[in-house]
Amino acid sequence: MDIHETAMARFVRDGIVSDHALTLDAFPGGIRMQGDIACRGGIVISVDKILDTVGEDSEQMVQTATYSYNASIRGYNAFLRNDNAHLHPGHIDPHHRHEYDWERGDEMPGSPLWVGADRWPTLGQFIEEVDRWYWEHRDVLPDPDAEARLGLSHHRGRTSSTPSRFRRQGNGSGET
Repeated sequence: MDIHETAMARFVRDGIVSDHALTLDAFPGGIRMQGDIACRGGIVISVDKILDTVGEDSEQMVQTATYSYNASIRGYNAFLRNDNAHLHPGHIDPHHRHEYDWERGDEMPGSPLWVGADRWPTLGQFIEEVDRWYWEHRDVLPDPDAEARLGLSHHRGRTSSTPSRFRRQGNGSGET
């Protein structure tokens, strides 16, 4: 988890993240990471992730089993979600990405896109992707200089759905 804390500190230092409230709840054989990350441009990333613990107690490590990362603009809708909560027809494995129109909440044509077990993003990679999206869309955002604050409802509509229960699956080859 030191890697996670180091990555989050870097995102805060670089101005990508303004606040984060991720909880870690241990259970036998794993940890659940859940909560929100506030980013520039009024963007909030909701995280729900199950990490399996592997190895001996003295050198225990974590490995992602299931994840859902959902990025939305406060007061509007989601624009990006990556998860492996379920298998979509025609996909080889459950790792996929949803893209949405952030103003209307509609899923974009061609979404969901298969990502694959070898290319799914870690949380850190997802934060970086959200920041790239911010810079590409900055000029059309309602308040591009806003810093999202946590604790208030930040979305409307159905596109913010983070599955509340995960099936344990996959080999999880990356971390924050």
